Amino acid sequence: MLRDAYFKGQRREECLFKIGDRLVPGLMGLDSGGVAVGFSLDELAQRGLDPEWVCGATDHGLEYIMDSRDLVKYLHEFLADSSDVENRFCEDIFGGGEATPIEPIAQPVDYPDLNASQQRAIERALSQQVTFVWGPPGTGKTKTLAALAANLVTSDKRVLLSTLSNMALDQLLHATIHRLGSAARATTIARMGTQMDETLEGYGRRAFPESRFRAKRAGYTWGDHVHESNLVAANFTMLTFPGAAYPGTFDYVIADEVSMANIPNLVAATYYADTGVVFGGDPFQLPPIYPEDAEIPNEWFTDSIFDKAGISDLHDPRVAFLDTQYRMQKDIGDLVSDLFYHNELKTGTKPSEVLTVFDAPVVFIQCAGRVRYSEVYTTDAEDHRRFNESHAEAIVDAVLSLLESGVDSSDIGIITPYNAQVVLVARTLQNALSGREHLLKDIKISTVHSFQGQERHVIIIDFTDDNVPPTHLTAKWNLVNVALSRAREQLVIVGNKDYLLNDEFFTPSEIGIFEKLIGHARVIG
Repeated sequence: MLRDAYFKGQRREECLFKIGDRLVPGLMGLDSGGVAVGFSLDELAQRGLDPEWVCGATDHGLEYIMDSRDLVKYLHEFLADSSDVENRFCEDIFGGGEATPIEPIAQPVDYPDLNASQQRAIERALSQQVTFVWGPPGTGKTKTLAALAANLVTSDKRVLLSTLSNMALDQLLHATIHRLGSAARATTIARMGTQMDETLEGYGRRAFPESRFRAKRAGYTWGDHVHESNLVAANFTMLTFPGAAYPGTFDYVIADEVSMANIPNLVAATYYADTGVVFGGDPFQLPPIYPEDAEIPNEWFTDSIFDKAGISDLHDPRVAFLDTQYRMQKDIGDLVSDLFYHNELKTGTKPSEVLTVFDAPVVFIQCAGRVRYSEVYTTDAEDHRRFNESHAEAIVDAVLSLLESGVDSSDIGIITPYNAQVVLVARTLQNALSGREHLLKDIKISTVHSFQGQERHVIIIDFTDDNVPPTHLTAKWNLVNVALSRAREQLVIVGNKDYLLNDEFFTPSEIGIFEKLIGHARVIG
């Protein structure tokens, strides 16, 4: 959204927003405080919206609507044009659970900083056509994929790196270049698209004709360079975008974030592979993002590739499971392992002085409250506009205790299911930090989707819902997994256990998760 605000703001290009249940066109641009949004009074009048009402609605957050129809059209055209090309990788992915062995085109390097499961993942990826590197949170999935890529590149093989987001792509490319070390200067590298990491601009199209280009050139033009480079990084969109340089085929395609990517994009990526395909992800993390109110639900966009490939067993022959996490302290790691990974996820963090603000690394703050709805929204939208003032106050009390105990504000993250609750917590905290408002900018407060791929020393999770039928944002176990696994040293959970264990609202399996969660925690209140 920030990138769109910058580019569309410069061009004064119209954007689409959702206010309550109304779609309203407007303009946006970057502002010192974030994003500035403006609406025409005529547009508001045509929709029967009072400007003061709109200002009140924005207090609870706006929804920015990104129009991706052109991208879907380009993806469809790419797959249609490729339909007469044999794709043996799809047979391995969707064909029933067997792995097809191949003769390794490179020998695995014995990297001393990789653990046994990470090293086995590289060996497996080099010896079969399709490999799923199943990496639970904190297990070094990106590190492992980067080591595999560097291993192949140093063996003079072509490698394509691809992910859903530019941020994740930059992380994977950066890790690969770091693994290559001094050899990176002599390696032909191309970063297609837009970098989020400024340190990688020297590998992109803008830097290519200039002296600041940091890689060895593989051609006189950018298109030739991309086509001939040994290491190319492009997100899934760029692989089917008609205006992008054609990168050619590769010995290996290595894709990360696959549990969140739609299957057609992943299938498109496999058409660029000649020898092997490696998918990195975790089926127990966030699924593909797809609008729940879509008129035509499409299983190929809503299901993850793990679902469609029939992968649920850690010991599937196509799977390389990374079994040791280095993010969470043992009590938090044991909770996540018990809940989601059949106790097969080990903890590799070194013993350290665990935060003792609450006398336990995992605490559950018992807090009964009442769910309310943002008044500016209609009944159709209210389920996703919930807030709970009692929970917000409990969260703020916990934050103040942490700050008073010397915890740095940048080490604190707050995760809650609903945007309305995010806004309420931020405002309540701002009032509580009167005179110290500068601390608020370092505390990340967001929904679980915005926390994917991030971590904090302290994570506070709020379930918000209480004595109302839950939405999928409360009860969905993979969302709970993502939320829990963001914490490194202290996990604080705010909720009403009488509600979470009530079979009037939750299924037996959901109650089982909450029972284990509360059982691992010190209950306060």
